[in-house]
Amino acid sequence: MPKNLPSRLHPTLTRFRDIWAGLKGNRELPGPEDFSLDKFADFLPNICWIDVENSGADTRRYRYQFVGQALSEVIGADVSGRYLDEIFGEDAYDWLQREYEDAIANKSPSYHSFLRNTVDNALIFYERLLLPFGREGEEACGFLALHLTTIKGAASFTDIDCPLPVRLT
Repeated sequence: MPKNLPSRLHPTLTRFRDIWAGLKGNRELPGPEDFSLDKFADFLPNICWIDVENSGADTRRYRYQFVGQALSEVIGADVSGRYLDEIFGEDAYDWLQREYEDAIANKSPSYHSFLRNTVDNALIFYERLLLPFGREGEEACGFLALHLTTIKGAASFTDIDCPLPVRLT
């Protein structure tokens, strides 16, 4: 079990992880061919599909192949088709790149969360579960990630400063 995965996950994240585990079976990772939209239809608004592209000399680029509508609204733009280094500033890029590299090295799910409160004392809890996939005997060639936002009180995600500033142009 990955070191950063909490013992209790949100039920939606648990269901998402269980589908991935079923696709994986006894292999290190499920293959990209194992994924179909019908298996993940309930999650589509909040998921993103990230391709790992090897550029040689141990350099990787991460391309957001698909970004769901609800996630695009949180980000403030549809970033489908764009690369990590084109979307986020240096600090966010460095942090996300480390997260992705760890998931590739460990061939296991990666979990991240943060809690913020707004000026009006509403709480916003954000969670992300990153699930790697790849071909047998090779490193991960992509990720499927589910992003959840739970809001308590009268607030929206736009009421807080995004911890990962996004370049919209």
